[in-house]
Amino acid sequence: MKREMYERHFVGRVFGVIDDRASVVAMWRSLDLTVVQVAEGAF
Repeated sequence: MKREMYERHFVGRVFGVIDDRASVVAMWRSLDLTVVQVAEGAF
């Protein structure tokens, strides 16, 4: 859901994100975005 929303509305407008879920952090990083991982979580 987050990736789809990013690709539809925010590509080129967002340069970094804050997240905690490990799989989502990996997804953001795969899109070459800077990620602040506030807690390590695999939930």
